[in-house]
Amino acid sequence: RTFEFMVKVYMRQKRYANDDASKRVIFCPWDCEEEYKSASEEGACGGPLLSGCIFSAQQPLALQLVRSWYSKRHDGSLPEPDRLLQAFEKVKDHHYDEIFYRDAQKDVGRPHSKFIKGFGTWSREFGWNVHERIHDFLARDARMSKIAREAARG
Repeated sequence: RTFEFMVKVYMRQKRYANDDASKRVIFCPWDCEEEYKSASEEGACGGPLLSGCIFSAQQPLALQLVRSWYSKRHDGSLPEPDRLLQAFEKVKDHHYDEIFYRDAQKDVGRPHSKFIKGFGTWSREFGWNVHERIHDFLARDARMSKIAREAARG
């Protein structure tokens, strides 16, 4: 699968039968805890992972929404540590059809993801040591360890 394919899969998903996915200009993966079986469980997901958002560059509305988000981050009524996230949520509240969140960790962002793995989270085995975590993954995966050995040889 290509990256473009994965973007289309998530941008086109429907929340309900008459959801108009063609209006979407921003997709953000939900920040869901790994131990939950379903994103809809109480406390499973806390909000969007802003660093993983995908913006439709061809849509002028996407730029307008980003500008609105940028200006709202200075809103003094929002709590300081969460101001960036809260400003984004405010924009989404008024643009529900255009901004879409979905739990994407089965495909991207986690060590067990199928498409794009992510190792930047804490683990019991490695704590916050991302280098060791990636090294361990490469050593355990037959295909990746072969590639790593070939690259080390030059």
